Amino acid sequence: MHRLLETKALTIGVASRIFCKDFNIQINPHEIWGILGANGSGKTTLLHTLQGLIQPLSGDVFLKNQNLTTLSYKEIARSSGILFQNTSVPFVQTVYDYCAMARFPHFNDFTKKEHQIIITQALEDLELTHLSSQKVSTLSGGEKKRLYIAALLIQSPQLFLLDEPTNHLDIYYQIKILNHFKKISQSQPISILMSLHDINLAEIICDKIILLLDNGQWLAGATHSLLTQDNLQRVFHQTIKKEKLAWLPAF
Repeated sequence: MHRLLETKALTIGVASRIFCKDFNIQINPHEIWGILGANGSGKTTLLHTLQGLIQPLSGDVFLKNQNLTTLSYKEIARSSGILFQNTSVPFVQTVYDYCAMARFPHFNDFTKKEHQIIITQALEDLELTHLSSQKVSTLSGGEKKRLYIAALLIQSPQLFLLDEPTNHLDIYYQIKILNHFKKISQSQPISILMSLHDINLAEIICDKIILLLDNGQWLAGATHSLLTQDNLQRVFHQTIKKEKLAWLPAF
Protein backbone atom coordinates (compact mmCIF):
# COMPACT_ATOMS: atom_id res chain seq x y z
CA MET A 1 0.00 0.00 0.00
CA HIS A 2 1.48 3.33 -1.03
CA ARG A 3 1.53 6.22 1.42
CA LEU A 4 -0.38 9.38 0.60
CA LEU A 5 1.63 11.48 3.04
CA GLU A 6 4.74 10.98 5.12
CA THR A 7 6.72 13.33 7.31
CA LYS A 8 10.30 12.79 8.38
CA ALA A 9 11.89 14.65 11.28
CA LEU A 10 9.54 17.57 10.63
CA THR A 11 9.79 20.60 12.87
CA ILE A 12 7.35 23.48 12.44
CA GLY A 13 6.92 26.75 14.22
CA VAL A 14 6.30 30.46 13.95
CA ALA A 15 8.84 33.01 15.15
CA SER A 16 10.26 31.58 18.39
CA ARG A 17 7.38 29.14 18.98
CA ILE A 18 7.85 25.47 18.14
CA PHE A 19 4.59 23.62 17.52
CA CYS A 20 5.88 20.19 16.44
CA LYS A 21 9.41 18.86 16.83
CA ASP A 22 10.73 15.78 15.05
CA PHE A 23 7.24 15.02 13.78
CA ASN A 24 6.96 11.66 11.99
CA ILE A 25 3.69 10.25 10.67
CA GLN A 26 2.52 8.13 7.74
CA ILE A 27 -0.96 8.49 6.27
CA ASN A 28 -2.21 5.67 4.07
CA PRO A 29 -5.32 5.48 1.87
CA HIS A 30 -8.68 4.86 3.58
CA GLU A 31 -7.66 6.55 6.85
CA ILE A 32 -9.30 9.40 8.73
CA TRP A 33 -6.97 11.35 11.00
CA GLY A 34 -7.88 14.05 13.49
CA ILE A 35 -5.81 16.81 15.08
CA LEU A 36 -6.67 17.99 18.57
CA GLY A 37 -4.93 20.81 20.38
CA ALA A 38 -5.57 23.92 22.41
CA ASN A 39 -6.00 27.27 20.69
CA GLY A 40 -2.64 28.40 19.36
CA SER A 41 -1.14 24.91 19.50
CA GLY A 42 -0.30 24.90 15.78
CA LYS A 43 -3.12 22.90 14.18
CA THR A 44 -3.52 25.33 11.28
CA THR A 45 0.23 25.78 10.87
CA LEU A 46 0.65 22.01 10.65
CA LEU A 47 -2.02 21.68 7.95
CA HIS A 48 -0.57 24.59 5.95
CA THR A 49 2.90 23.06 6.18
CA LEU A 50 1.63 19.70 4.92
CA GLN A 51 0.07 21.50 1.95
CA GLY A 52 3.33 23.31 1.15
CA LEU A 53 2.00 26.76 2.03
CA ILE A 54 4.44 27.22 4.93
CA GLN A 55 8.02 26.02 4.94
CA PRO A 56 9.02 23.83 7.90
CA LEU A 57 11.91 24.83 10.11
CA SER A 58 13.48 21.47 9.31
CA GLY A 59 12.57 18.03 8.01
CA ASP A 60 10.59 16.87 5.00
CA VAL A 61 7.07 16.23 3.78
CA PHE A 62 6.47 13.57 1.13
CA LEU A 63 3.27 13.52 -0.91
CA LYS A 64 2.82 10.15 -2.62
CA ASN A 65 6.55 9.47 -2.12
CA GLN A 66 7.62 12.79 -3.68
CA ASN A 67 9.23 15.53 -1.63
CA LEU A 68 6.82 18.44 -1.44
CA THR A 69 9.60 20.90 -2.28
CA THR A 70 10.04 19.31 -5.74
CA LEU A 71 6.38 19.71 -6.74
CA SER A 72 4.59 22.68 -8.29
CA TYR A 73 1.44 24.06 -6.69
CA LYS A 74 -0.62 22.50 -9.48
CA GLU A 75 1.02 19.10 -8.95
CA ILE A 76 0.30 19.34 -5.22
CA ALA A 77 -3.31 20.34 -5.90
CA ARG A 78 -3.87 17.25 -8.03
CA SER A 79 -3.16 15.02 -5.01
CA SER A 80 -3.78 17.17 -1.92
CA GLY A 81 -6.41 19.79 -1.15
CA ILE A 82 -6.92 22.04 1.85
CA LEU A 83 -10.00 23.56 3.45
CA PHE A 84 -9.10 26.83 5.14
CA GLN A 85 -10.73 28.13 8.31
CA ASN A 86 -11.41 31.43 6.60
CA THR A 87 -11.81 31.87 2.85
CA SER A 88 -12.56 35.04 0.91
CA VAL A 89 -13.92 35.25 -2.63
CA PRO A 90 -12.39 38.37 -4.23
CA PHE A 91 -14.49 38.21 -7.42
CA VAL A 92 -18.22 38.40 -8.01
CA GLN A 93 -19.01 34.79 -8.81
CA THR A 94 -21.94 32.44 -8.77
CA VAL A 95 -21.82 29.28 -6.71
CA TYR A 96 -21.47 27.18 -9.87
CA ASP A 97 -18.65 29.32 -11.32
CA TYR A 98 -16.75 29.18 -8.03
CA CYS A 99 -17.02 25.40 -8.04
CA ALA A 100 -15.95 25.16 -11.69
CA MET A 101 -12.66 26.89 -10.82
CA ALA A 102 -11.86 24.02 -8.44
CA ARG A 103 -11.37 21.74 -11.45
CA PHE A 104 -8.28 23.72 -12.49
CA PRO A 105 -5.73 20.99 -11.58
CA HIS A 106 -7.56 18.58 -13.90
CA PHE A 107 -8.63 20.81 -16.80
CA ASN A 108 -6.69 18.84 -19.42
CA ASP A 109 -7.63 15.39 -18.12
CA PHE A 110 -11.42 15.38 -18.50
CA THR A 111 -14.05 16.40 -21.02
CA LYS A 112 -16.33 19.34 -20.32
CA LYS A 113 -19.20 16.95 -19.68
CA GLU A 114 -17.14 14.94 -17.16
CA HIS A 115 -16.24 18.15 -15.29
CA GLN A 116 -19.92 19.13 -15.21
CA ILE A 117 -20.94 15.75 -13.79
CA ILE A 118 -18.42 16.07 -10.95
CA ILE A 119 -19.53 19.63 -10.14
CA THR A 120 -23.23 18.75 -10.26
CA GLN A 121 -22.73 15.75 -7.96
CA ALA A 122 -20.84 17.76 -5.33
CA LEU A 123 -23.47 20.50 -5.32
CA GLU A 124 -26.13 17.83 -4.84
CA ASP A 125 -24.19 16.09 -2.06
CA LEU A 126 -23.80 19.39 -0.15
CA GLU A 127 -27.41 20.43 -0.82
CA LEU A 128 -26.37 23.51 -2.80
CA THR A 129 -27.97 22.77 -6.16
CA HIS A 130 -30.76 25.31 -5.63
CA LEU A 131 -28.12 28.00 -4.98
CA SER A 132 -25.94 27.27 -8.03
CA SER A 133 -26.82 30.53 -9.81
CA GLN A 134 -26.69 32.65 -6.67
CA LYS A 135 -23.78 35.00 -5.94
CA VAL A 136 -21.35 33.64 -3.35
CA SER A 137 -21.44 36.95 -1.47
CA THR A 138 -25.14 36.47 -0.70
CA LEU A 139 -24.73 33.12 1.06
CA SER A 140 -24.96 32.63 4.81
CA GLY A 141 -21.91 31.55 6.81
CA GLY A 142 -23.03 27.92 6.86
CA GLU A 143 -23.85 27.93 3.14
CA LYS A 144 -20.40 29.33 2.35
CA LYS A 145 -18.75 26.63 4.45
CA ARG A 146 -20.64 23.96 2.53
CA LEU A 147 -19.65 25.65 -0.73
CA TYR A 148 -15.94 25.56 0.18
CA ILE A 149 -16.26 21.88 1.09
CA ALA A 150 -18.07 21.20 -2.18
CA ALA A 151 -15.30 22.97 -4.10
CA LEU A 152 -12.69 20.82 -2.37
CA LEU A 153 -14.58 17.67 -3.29
CA ILE A 154 -14.74 18.95 -6.87
CA GLN A 155 -10.96 19.44 -6.82
CA SER A 156 -10.82 15.65 -6.30
CA PRO A 157 -7.60 15.23 -4.32
CA GLN A 158 -6.66 11.95 -2.68
CA LEU A 159 -5.62 13.68 0.55
CA PHE A 160 -8.03 16.12 2.19
CA LEU A 161 -6.58 18.55 4.75
CA LEU A 162 -9.53 20.08 6.60
CA ASP A 163 -9.14 22.97 9.04
CA GLU A 164 -12.17 22.84 11.34
CA PRO A 165 -14.60 21.48 8.72
CA THR A 166 -17.57 21.57 11.12
CA ASN A 167 -17.15 25.26 12.00
CA HIS A 168 -20.25 27.38 11.14
CA LEU A 169 -22.32 24.26 10.51
CA ASP A 170 -25.37 23.12 12.47
CA ILE A 171 -25.59 19.59 13.83
CA TYR A 172 -27.38 18.24 10.75
CA TYR A 173 -24.65 19.36 8.35
CA GLN A 174 -21.81 18.43 10.71
CA ILE A 175 -23.01 14.85 10.74
CA LYS A 176 -23.90 14.79 7.04
CA ILE A 177 -20.51 16.11 5.91
CA LEU A 178 -18.42 13.96 8.24
CA ASN A 179 -20.44 10.94 7.15
CA HIS A 180 -19.77 11.85 3.52
CA PHE A 181 -16.02 12.01 4.11
CA LYS A 182 -16.12 8.69 5.94
CA LYS A 183 -18.01 7.10 3.05
CA ILE A 184 -15.60 8.29 0.36
CA SER A 185 -12.56 7.30 2.44
CA GLN A 186 -13.94 3.77 2.64
CA SER A 187 -14.93 3.47 -1.02
CA GLN A 188 -11.95 5.25 -2.62
CA PRO A 189 -8.18 5.40 -1.95
CA ILE A 190 -8.68 8.68 -0.09
CA SER A 191 -7.58 9.91 3.33
CA ILE A 192 -8.63 12.83 5.49
CA LEU A 193 -6.63 14.78 8.05
CA MET A 194 -8.71 17.35 9.91
CA SER A 195 -8.47 19.63 12.90
CA LEU A 196 -11.41 19.46 15.27
CA HIS A 197 -12.48 21.03 18.54
CA ASP A 198 -15.15 18.47 19.39
CA ILE A 199 -13.54 15.54 21.20
CA ASN A 200 -16.71 13.46 20.84
CA LEU A 201 -16.76 13.85 17.06
CA ALA A 202 -13.04 13.10 16.86
CA GLU A 203 -13.47 9.91 18.85
CA ILE A 204 -16.33 8.69 16.66
CA ILE A 205 -15.10 9.62 13.17
CA CYS A 206 -11.28 9.37 13.35
CA ASP A 207 -9.23 6.20 13.01
CA LYS A 208 -6.10 7.96 14.24
CA ILE A 209 -5.40 11.09 16.23
CA ILE A 210 -2.60 13.65 16.53
CA LEU A 211 -2.44 15.42 19.87
CA LEU A 212 -0.46 18.67 19.94
CA LEU A 213 1.05 19.27 23.37
CA ASP A 214 3.36 21.97 24.72
CA ASN A 215 6.91 22.83 23.64
CA GLY A 216 6.82 20.91 20.35
CA GLN A 217 5.68 17.66 21.93
CA TRP A 218 3.05 15.56 20.19
CA LEU A 219 1.41 12.17 20.23
CA ALA A 220 0.03 10.23 17.28
CA GLY A 221 -1.67 6.87 17.06
CA ALA A 222 -4.93 4.97 17.19
CA THR A 223 -7.81 7.08 18.48
CA HIS A 224 -9.03 4.51 21.01
CA SER A 225 -5.62 4.32 22.69
CA LEU A 226 -4.73 8.03 22.67
CA LEU A 227 -7.97 9.69 23.74
CA THR A 228 -7.50 8.99 27.42
CA GLN A 229 -8.36 11.37 30.23
CA ASP A 230 -4.68 11.83 31.07
CA ASN A 231 -3.71 12.69 27.49
CA LEU A 232 -6.61 15.09 27.08
CA GLN A 233 -5.60 16.83 30.29
CA ARG A 234 -2.09 17.27 28.85
CA VAL A 235 -3.59 18.82 25.71
CA PHE A 236 -6.15 21.18 27.25
CA HIS A 237 -4.77 21.65 30.78
CA GLN A 238 -8.20 20.82 32.14
CA THR A 239 -9.78 17.73 33.60
CA ILE A 240 -11.73 16.27 30.68
CA LYS A 241 -14.48 13.75 31.31
CA LYS A 242 -15.21 11.85 28.12
CA GLU A 243 -18.94 11.56 27.83
CA LYS A 244 -20.53 11.10 24.42
CA LEU A 245 -23.37 13.49 23.85
CA ALA A 246 -26.79 11.96 23.38
CA TRP A 247 -27.35 13.48 19.94
CA LEU A 248 -24.29 11.92 18.36
CA PRO A 249 -25.28 9.00 16.14
CA ALA A 250 -23.10 6.05 15.18
CA PHE A 251 -21.08 6.90 12.08
